[in-house]
Amino acid sequence: MKSMRAYFNAFRLKVNMALKREAVSNYPIEAYIEPTSFCNLRCPACPTGLRLGERPVTAIDDNLFKAAIDEL
Repeated sequence: MKSMRAYFNAFRLKVNMALKREAVSNYPIEAYIEPTSFCNLRCPACPTGLRLGERPVTAIDDNLFKAAIDEL
């Protein structure tokens, strides 16, 4: 079962969204970590897939990845 703190955070998110606030005080509900920017797909709407060179092709440092996961 989630802690009361998690439920309160979700409640604050709903309030902030209902009031359409520009600055919010809640923590993120979800987080996505992209460990690499390597991609062999050619998605037409994606700068990485189109090979536009807007993002460097690299991988995240192992220690930074582990630290981010541990903090989340």
